[in-house]
Amino acid sequence: MPHRATPNAATTLPSAAEGPVWPPRQPAQPSSIVYDNSFRFVISLVLPDLTYGNVGSDLYHIELTDADGSTVRLTPDGELGQRGPRPLWDLIEQAHDTWTTLGKPSRERFGLSVSAGEQWVWLDDPAGHSWALSPVDRRNPATG
Repeated sequence: MPHRATPNAATTLPSAAEGPVWPPRQPAQPSSIVYDNSFRFVISLVLPDLTYGNVGSDLYHIELTDADGSTVRLTPDGELGQRGPRPLWDLIEQAHDTWTTLGKPSRERFGLSVSAGEQWVWLDDPAGHSWALSPVDRRNPATG
């Protein structure tokens, strides 16, 4: 069961976040990269709170929003608009560069390690390339 919206869901998101507007630029990667399931897994490691949506019914006119209020919109003709505390598309392109350098690995090549103080996802071997995961507080907020 997915725990966040998938990019092909016709989700309507709130308007762009308030905050700094990042300088406009041409994206180095097309919006279609978010539809690659293997790469979406890597995106979830880098931006675990990212929500995907489409603007209207066009699958390639996307809006991505993070829990911190950062938002990016990409149109099919290559317009890129970013707003909020972090430039999300820049982070996604950096993750795509890393994923490509690592050989575009599929999900089956990833593993998970957990210790008393940390947890991380690794590629091919626990000593290989890895991504630290944020700790999850499972306490009931009502009872502490």
